[in-house]
Amino acid sequence: MRKKDLAWFSMQAKREMLRTLRMCDLMNENCVIFVANSCDNLYPQPYCTTSHLLCLDLVTPAIPNIITAKKLYRRLIQLGARPMVERGEGDESHPQGIDAGLRLWLKDLRQVMEAEMPLPLGLTPIPNDCLLSHTYAISFGKHALGDKTAAPIRSGVTFSATVTKNDRISADDHWQDVRRVVLSIPSPDLTHDPGDIAVLRPENPHRHSTQHPSETEGRQQPAFTDTMHAQNVGNQEDLWDYTTRPRRNILEVLADVKETLSIPIDYVLDLFPVLKPRQYSLASSLKMHPGEAQILAAIVDYKTSMHTPRVGIASRWLRSLKPGTQLTTGLIRGAMIPPPPGAKCVMVAPGTGIAPMRALIQDRIASGSDATEQLLVFGNRQREKDFLLHSG
Repeated sequence: MRKKDLAWFSMQAKREMLRTLRMCDLMNENCVIFVANSCDNLYPQPYCTTSHLLCLDLVTPAIPNIITAKKLYRRLIQLGARPMVERGEGDESHPQGIDAGLRLWLKDLRQVMEAEMPLPLGLTPIPNDCLLSHTYAISFGKHALGDKTAAPIRSGVTFSATVTKNDRISADDHWQDVRRVVLSIPSPDLTHDPGDIAVLRPENPHRHSTQHPSETEGRQQPAFTDTMHAQNVGNQEDLWDYTTRPRRNILEVLADVKETLSIPIDYVLDLFPVLKPRQYSLASSLKMHPGEAQILAAIVDYKTSMHTPRVGIASRWLRSLKPGTQLTTGLIRGAMIPPPPGAKCVMVAPGTGIAPMRALIQDRIASGSDATEQLLVFGNRQREKDFLLHSG
């Protein structure tokens, strides 16, 4: 949820990370909104705003809730909070994307707030078709800053790494390109355990950044589709048919819809999303491969109704990495708890989910465990095509 979503109500709002907020301060707030996500890739940011209770749960399928709004919602009600609206869910498996549930929830929220928290005399809600002021002021500099001003990878520790191997481990004629990327990290401080996660920040290809904008990558974010909707591209269903279902990127839309080419420069950072770091489970044990971190990645490359194939930004970047490439990687602790050294171990993993299991198996063997005391049940489609790492 963005601060601007509440600006439509003509209300003052502030947002804070829950871990930095003093719980006693909640008693002095008129209305509090908690936003909790279920996947670390989204970077948990529980926001508190202007003591009524509202909860929005961002749901990622196939990943169990880590920070769940359901438990928070029930607990706060037990403590005496009164919900203004029912807990909402932003489900990314929704046919219209994660924002579909958010829009409906915001609509209900607006109706309740207008009834229970009327605006002072002289203030009226901002019309839906009104363009809010930009968040940032942009000016042109005289000197290039390079990549030193890029936002740091948000992990506890980062390392300089060198790509030593980037090979395809699925069959060459298989539709899915699965990669094993080996990173050399010659740091005495390097430490990781089975289940830990490597964090990498992808880049757009240089040629995409220097050629015509219509060739540059980028997925629409809510502010962008909101602007398109305000410019009468069509109703909501038509908008999603045009943008999300065929996976058009932002600048492909700009090339098609001439009206949007007049976007003021100050709105660019509100409309264009920042490339976020990607997380990959480590597929190797430090005990068996000292000074290394290996990851497995399934390349996102598919076709839609668009003429040009859709290729994920991180996938394109990973596939392009050559041995000798220098990069920065972060390492964060995973949630997997390994079994005791002497215990028998049964593991189940489909596809690239084998990565943390491979790290665990290597770690146990390097520690002296009997390989026959470990059973891995691996799921794949064809033995000759995607039986990943069957030879090690």
